[in-house]
Amino acid sequence: MDNLGLCPAGGTHDATGSGNYNLSASREGQSGWNVCNQCQSLFFAGGSSMGVCPAHSHSNVGSGNYVLPNSGAGQSGWQWCNKCQGLFFPSGTNLGACPAGGAHDDSTSGNYFLTLRGGNINDVLCNNCQNIEGLCVRLGVTEDLVAPKTAQDQGGFSLQLNAFPQPGQISQGQQLNWLQYVWYVTGGAAYGEVQYWQIGAPHSWPSGYTPVPGTTPWLPSVDTQQSLGVSLPGNVVGAGSVVEIALATDSSGNVTSAKFSLIDSVGHVSSTVVSFAAGQQYAIAAFQVNLVAPPSGQATFTSGAGSLTYSVSSGNLSVTPGAAAQCSVPYWAGQELGDQSETGETSNALYGAITPPSGSSLTQPVTTEAA
Repeated sequence: MDNLGLCPAGGTHDATGSGNYNLSASREGQSGWNVCNQCQSLFFAGGSSMGVCPAHSHSNVGSGNYVLPNSGAGQSGWQWCNKCQGLFFPSGTNLGACPAGGAHDDSTSGNYFLTLRGGNINDVLCNNCQNIEGLCVRLGVTEDLVAPKTAQDQGGFSLQLNAFPQPGQISQGQQLNWLQYVWYVTGGAAYGEVQYWQIGAPHSWPSGYTPVPGTTPWLPSVDTQQSLGVSLPGNVVGAGSVVEIALATDSSGNVTSAKFSLIDSVGHVSSTVVSFAAGQQYAIAAFQVNLVAPPSGQATFTSGAGSLTYSVSSGNLSVTPGAAAQCSVPYWAGQELGDQSETGETSNALYGAITPPSGSSLTQPVTTEAA
């Protein structure tokens, strides 16, 4: 973000060396954690005091209500300071500067866990809840993307554009709640796949109903896969290549087609276009992008880095925690209200901060954890 907030040690916070952490509004743990709009720090607002901020006292205006787990996956060791109410990470004997004076005091703190944005968890973007028009997602590869086949992994990977439809998008009586546009490589070949889901639907159609052939209540609309017609030995996408998913929209913001492309390091383009019939065109309210495994798997990258670019033909995208709840879009039981979309596929990819936080074109660095 452009605003790093005031630091009690002087000046603004320094995020050099920091990971990009995930905050959730819906999970098991301690609720009542807010982000201060002055110092940009996470603090506990569930007690009798709002605590101390370098700007005077914390302000939670505009903040979501976040939950911090005391166990589970993620980085442990995060502590609560009983003087300023802020969350901090001790480094050995260095407890950091406290805005209430001296060092932070963690003598009465529990042990908190924070997870990094990566794999199937990334930031959610939206256009102030308006229809997202002309969305294009590009992954510029700066280090060979390699996810080999192992005893546990099928090999290859996917770039998924996972979208929330606007409310009221109905197909065969089912309210769609998950629109997936997936570019993936496996078996040495690349594909484009589109699936429009009603996750949580009944497992069978109502008695007496005659559905469109080949559909199910979970996939009542689009379920298609097309080859890009390109060979990728070892499922490797080399440095200098670009993977792209581009959605065409009509004047109402409904997605009319999806183009899946691979531009190799010498500029050769391989692509395929999936077009949608009139009854299969829906508008998108928010989305998240994930670099994960091919469908129904997990990927372990042994190499890989790049930069994601998100652009739209109209309006502005912005990072929006809780977008699904804010925009009243449909979601399913167990989904974290737009903080985490949690596609089923996973990987060891890590996502950096999206910059700028709002605009018609945003970028986000992608790296891979050591396997």
